[in-house]
Amino acid sequence: MRHRSIALTGLVPACLLVFAGIARAETTATLADGQHITGNVPPGEVIRLHFPLPVGAQPHLTFAVKGSPVTLSFKRSDIYDPDGNLIPDTGRFFAQKLRRGKSTLKLRDFVAAKSGMYQLVIETNSQNIPRLAMLRAAGKLKIKRDTKIRVDLDENDLRLGTGLLVGDRIRVKVKRLTGGMPTIAAYVTPAGELRPPPQKTTRNGAKTSYFRATRDAEHGFEFSYLPGSTEGDFRVTLQVRPLRSPGTAVMRLANAPGVPISVRDADRSTTLSFGSGAPGVAYDGSVFLISARRTGAAPDVAARFFNRELFSLPGTPTPVVLAGQADVGPLETIAGHRLVYAGNQYAVAFWTVSGSSAWLATFDRNFRADAGLASKTGFAPVTTSAVTPIVNPFLTTDGDRLSFGVFVSPAGHDVHVYEADLQAVGTIEIGGGAYGHGAGAGVAWHVDDEFFEFWAPDTTSPTLPSDLHRQRYTALWQPQGPDERPVADAAVTETMSTAVVHDPETDATIVHYVVPVNPVTGDGTIHRVIFDANGDLVPGSDVALPGSDRNRPTAVIVGGSLYLGSSRTDGPPLIERYPLLR
Repeated sequence: MRHRSIALTGLVPACLLVFAGIARAETTATLADGQHITGNVPPGEVIRLHFPLPVGAQPHLTFAVKGSPVTLSFKRSDIYDPDGNLIPDTGRFFAQKLRRGKSTLKLRDFVAAKSGMYQLVIETNSQNIPRLAMLRAAGKLKIKRDTKIRVDLDENDLRLGTGLLVGDRIRVKVKRLTGGMPTIAAYVTPAGELRPPPQKTTRNGAKTSYFRATRDAEHGFEFSYLPGSTEGDFRVTLQVRPLRSPGTAVMRLANAPGVPISVRDADRSTTLSFGSGAPGVAYDGSVFLISARRTGAAPDVAARFFNRELFSLPGTPTPVVLAGQADVGPLETIAGHRLVYAGNQYAVAFWTVSGSSAWLATFDRNFRADAGLASKTGFAPVTTSAVTPIVNPFLTTDGDRLSFGVFVSPAGHDVHVYEADLQAVGTIEIGGGAYGHGAGAGVAWHVDDEFFEFWAPDTTSPTLPSDLHRQRYTALWQPQGPDERPVADAAVTETMSTAVVHDPETDATIVHYVVPVNPVTGDGTIHRVIFDANGDLVPGSDVALPGSDRNRPTAVIVGGSLYLGSSRTDGPPLIERYPLLR
């Protein structure tokens, strides 16, 4: 899915726009013994520090947050063990020193019960501080641990081990105290395997050279006596050389564990100065084409080209007409349109105010503009006698074919399928019965698994109850699996799920829909929700975007950003860019 854009006004600067509650991510760093901490911490984000510990170790961690003009406090400091379990009552191991400009958290006296990667999750009250700029992190980790373990053993206790981290080095010595001559029988791996270690005999025992640990786990040794020796007491000395990592660990932005993708706050926003209603957004791999319906004596569909920064391209100062009065005849008026890019061409579907007729037109990606009109490569009437008046149809593609869906009362769609050259493949009925749904649908094509993910509400009426249906269809619109209702809050009306995008990189689906506020127009708040590759809701991903006068969203993913367009009650269409975090 690709797009371009038309002349826009009111461009927001490239600085980050902060909309509370939209971001779903963390700032994180992985620390090693001896490392300092640096980097930025966006206000309100969860902070997650990873650090490996051997069993019995005591981490001495100092973490500070700088840059707040008022005193910042820590409202959460939880430790998770290597198995991901929350260690209870870890607050007793922390001390806080709070002051304006720098707040510090210190971890002391905690002892690791097992070897592996621990996590410290920190939250501050920064989200409650208005207009707080980016904060800075500082600190250091130092791990207190036994590096020389000396134990006396005898024939009743012939094993000794210790926790090691990847990169640590260890050697073992045995020395006779009484009785027979001791020897090192085996190295016990973390998996429990016994391996004979290379060793040198000494006058009173044996010793190994240093060897490197390859896992964060318990490493052990078994001992015995030389053949013919009597049993007796002996002393074992384990000498550990910890891997230390002087230097700096830098905080970075990352998704929370189990979150495949998150949508950051909008960093660019613009309005279409030349049109109204629901915009069309399509990307051809290089530039965007963004379209809108223009009102007047003879309404038409016009478009302009934009780059990824949402600046109009040089040399395209005025909109180009994609569909006009000549395409619908003197007795009809264009009511709305949909725009996609597929198969090296743009396709626009448009329909009339009477709701009886709709057409499809295609344009080469490098189309000419003659007298302000875009040169068509194809044109076909979809219908001139719709059974149900055409309102809020959908236009989608599998990369080659085009599918134009027209709602048919009471509970389904007629999907008109066309080849890239606009040769009709056929019309397929979907919905009804167990797959019943309303108008206002959005569709995303899953490239790898080759199916359409179809989302539709029960109704577009702003005053009636409505949930969102998720259905899956083959490339020729045969149902796969059951109808599902994964968005069904009984307290609100969910409708107009017209912006559905699938991210092939993470296999996640991002759905935008409308919760009506205006009982007459149906305009309201756009909500976003994310589902993972298994179709499960990503926890915490359901957010409401700013504004209560928006409708008919459309979206595409381009590179590392999501571009969202929407109509507005009292203003031109809005186009926003949201960075993605994968």
